[in-house]
Parts: sequence; C-alpha cells; structure tokens
Amino acid sequence: MVDEVRYGRPEQRTDATEALVTVEPDGRRQPAVVDSPHSAPDRPSAGDAVTLLHDPRRPGHALFPAQLGWADTLFPGLLFCATGLAATAAGTVATVRYVRGREG
Repeated sequence: MVDEVRYGRPEQRTDATEALVTVEPDGRRQPAVVDSPHSAPDRPSAGDAVTLLHDPRRPGHALFPAQLGWADTLFPGLLFCATGLAATAAGTVATVRYVRGREG
C-alpha cells in the first residue's frame, strides 16, 4: 500500500523522489521506503495498492518488481554459460590438436 509519494514535478506526477509504503510481510503492517522510487508503476498516489518485494533482513526497505530487470538476473547466468562454453571449446581444441599430433 502506498502511503505517500513525493515527486520532483508534482503537477505532472513525474520524477518520483521518494515513495513511502506499508508492507505486511507477516500480517503486521510495517512502514518502508522504496529504494528507487523512479521505477514506480503508473504514477502511484496515496492509498494505491501496489506489488512490492520485501526482504525481512532489510526492514524498512522495499522494491518494485520493475527494479529487478533482466540485466540483473540474466547477466550472471549468461556470464556463467559463456565461461563454460569457452572452457569446453578450449578443451575440445586442445584434444583435437593432441590427437592429430599423435596420428601425424
């Protein structure tokens, strides 16, 4: 639930500078601040229900799902895959050279 949003341009409700929300992780209402309010969906105002991500290890903080973009989750996975493919290719090339060297 959105409690308050402060905008850099309040007349247009753009450039959110701070978003104060209430999260209910265990049925208890807890105030929290959104870490990057510029990713707020559709210019929220007080009283709007929004989807938030909340980590109990960081009380008082919340995230909008849009803050976890594909780059944050996809990059480490692609880097891991690329490293594995490079190692496999290097091993294959080394094996082929070794086998050809023994045959020739």
